[in-house]
Amino acid sequence: MKLLLIGSSPAIHFKLMRELPQRHVSIRLAGLALSHEDRAERAALERAAGELGVPFYEDFREGLCVADSAAHLGPYGSRGTELLRLVRDSRLKVLLVDKPIAMRRADLERLEEARQSGQAPVCLPLLSLRYDGRYRLVRALCRAGLIGETAKVVASRPHKLGQRPAWYFDRAEYPSLLADLSVHDVDMLCFVTGLDVQRVLGAYETDIRSADRSLPGLGHFGLELRGGVPAQVSADWLTSPAASYHGDSVFQATGSLGQVKLVTDGADRGLWVESRLEEADSLLRRLACESGEKSRPWTIETLSPGVWKLSCPPTDYSADFDRMFRNFLSYLESPSTPLEATMDDLVAATRVVLEAARMASKVTAEGVG
Repeated sequence: MKLLLIGSSPAIHFKLMRELPQRHVSIRLAGLALSHEDRAERAALERAAGELGVPFYEDFREGLCVADSAAHLGPYGSRGTELLRLVRDSRLKVLLVDKPIAMRRADLERLEEARQSGQAPVCLPLLSLRYDGRYRLVRALCRAGLIGETAKVVASRPHKLGQRPAWYFDRAEYPSLLADLSVHDVDMLCFVTGLDVQRVLGAYETDIRSADRSLPGLGHFGLELRGGVPAQVSADWLTSPAASYHGDSVFQATGSLGQVKLVTDGADRGLWVESRLEEADSLLRRLACESGEKSRPWTIETLSPGVWKLSCPPTDYSADFDRMFRNFLSYLESPSTPLEATMDDLVAATRVVLEAARMASKVTAEGVG
């Protein structure tokens, strides 16, 4: 794989992508390309290209002459249009697709039409949470019946704003927080429970200020999953700047026999399990053993009869990316290898968050009193 990186945002994704050749000998970085005319992005890419010893391209189309795969890490508002250009480029064999793939429904549908044409490159979605061992254990516990029939699901994704490119504060390029951060959580609702989304029940977003600028910074929406199961999803850019972690995300599933609650980072980090299933203890320990890593096995503490707390390793983005690309490379070498995440999964989650963003845009706040 000769990979062209187009753009450099968000910074953590750019860092992980540029480090891929160090982890996978079959991946070579073919170059870095500008995603849009921006002084800060140009400086970052030129500096990184010099450090890595790879070419820098002002026009990514030139870079595609030497690459057979690409990833777009540019502004979100125009990403749907840019991805459409890449999907239609016959030189590409593989397109790595980060979320969000579109900020507008029309862009998503045009992209899907081109992808389904039969002439598009292999599109591989960067749904890295599907490769996170913590969420995979939550999925195994729910699918094994530890909490019984799913009754409700709650997911929240707070993030640290940090230093963001100027386009985050441009409503044309960043019109919605929900259409960005909540893609992962909607995908996790379906991945963990096995239930697809039937409809969006309602949504809102509100702006936050950073220095003298504002952007969509907090949002919430409700969903109905198959079988009438309610779910709620929230996201924000309000994690403390002083925090040592990027965000303390929460995923909680409640059922007829108990509940599981995962807190990924922060002071409350851990996986709490409650179950009234008779064989819960042995089932929990077996599944934890099967899903744990040798270097980071789960530690299980019994808090009271039917209640356990499992140690939870902090978020490791590089480990998740490593697992994800091992799966991708195995699939490219042998297409019979199952993909843990598909473009259909990413498109389905994107349709949901775009509908939530549309609903939120129509909500007008009213004063109290």
